[in-house]
Amino acid sequence: MSDDREAVDGRLVIADGLDVVLLSEDEVIVRFGTQSQPSELIRDIDLRGTLAKMIRRLDARPQTVGELTADLEGVALDDALDTIADLVDRGILCDARLSPIEQYLAYAETGASALSDGTVTVVGTGSLGRRVADGLREHGVERLTIVDADDVAAVDAAGGGTDDLAVLALDRLDVHRAHVVNRVRLRERRPWLHAAVDGARGLVGPLFVPDRTACYNDLDALRQALLPAPLLDRKHRRHVLDRPLPDAVGLPAGATVVAGYATLAAVQFLLRGSCFAVGRLTTIDLERMRIDVEDVLRLPRCPVCGNLRQVARAPFPIDVALEPPSVEPVS
Repeated sequence: MSDDREAVDGRLVIADGLDVVLLSEDEVIVRFGTQSQPSELIRDIDLRGTLAKMIRRLDARPQTVGELTADLEGVALDDALDTIADLVDRGILCDARLSPIEQYLAYAETGASALSDGTVTVVGTGSLGRRVADGLREHGVERLTIVDADDVAAVDAAGGGTDDLAVLALDRLDVHRAHVVNRVRLRERRPWLHAAVDGARGLVGPLFVPDRTACYNDLDALRQALLPAPLLDRKHRRHVLDRPLPDAVGLPAGATVVAGYATLAAVQFLLRGSCFAVGRLTTIDLERMRIDVEDVLRLPRCPVCGNLRQVARAPFPIDVALEPPSVEPVS
C-alpha cells in the first residue's frame, strides 16, 4: 500500500460545503456553490461503478476506508484505494473530526492549515479592533496579541518582530498612529494591514509589505496631494491628535463590514502570503455600499522607506558597460 493510502485514516466525509452530484455510476460532479471553484467532473475511466457506490455510502454517514471498500478485491480494490487517496489529497474527502473551516481550507486552499500556526497582533481595542480579533479567532488564529493603539510603548514592543502580521484597526482614521505603526513595522521588516472607519467610509488596506510595497508615508503623501484644502486638513489632524480614540463611531453594522474585509485580507495573507489588500486600498461607502479599489504606488524618494528598497543593478558589470567595444582593423 502506498504512503498516500496509509495517510488516509479515521472516518471520512465529503467536505462540508461541497455538493457531490451523481451523474451516473461512473461520473460525479463536484461543486462549491453554483459558480465558485472547485467545479469539476470526476470520472471512473474503468467503468467499474465503484465511484457512485462510495459516494452513496458517504452520503449516508461517515465511512472508514475499510467500509468504503468492503466488497472490493483485486484490481478494483487497488483502483478504489487510489481514488480515495486522490480525493483526500484534493480535499474533497476529509477527516470527519475536522471543523467546517478546516474542511473548507482542505479543498479551497489546497490543504493549507497555517491559520492555527499564524501569529497576529491587533493594534486597537475599540469596536473595530474587537471585531477583527473575534473574526481571526473564529477562523482558527490562536496566537493573537491585542494592544491599545494609545500605548506607544506597547505598539513598539508588540510582536517583537516575530509575528506574521499586524492589523491596525481604529474606529477613527488616525494618521499619527498609523505613522507610528508604519515606522515600527518598517524597522522590524514585518507586514501590517491598515483598517479604519472614517466617518461614513470604511478603509481596508493597504497591506504593507516592506521591500515589496509602498509604505504608509507614500499613501499619506498621495492623499495630501489630492486635498482641496490642506490647511483645514492639518488643523483637523491636530484636533484629532489631542483627543483619545473613540470606542465606536457610527453604526455597529459599519464596523462589522469593515472588520469582515480586514479579517478576510488577514486570513488570505496568512494562508497564501498575498491577498486582495497587498499594496491596494479598498474604500467602502457605508451609506451607499459602493466599493472603490485603488493601487498605492511607491514614491521614488520616500524619506521613510526609500532606504529599504533594493538598488537596481545593471545586468552586466559596470566596467563592461564603460569599456568601448574593440574593433579589429580591416586588412
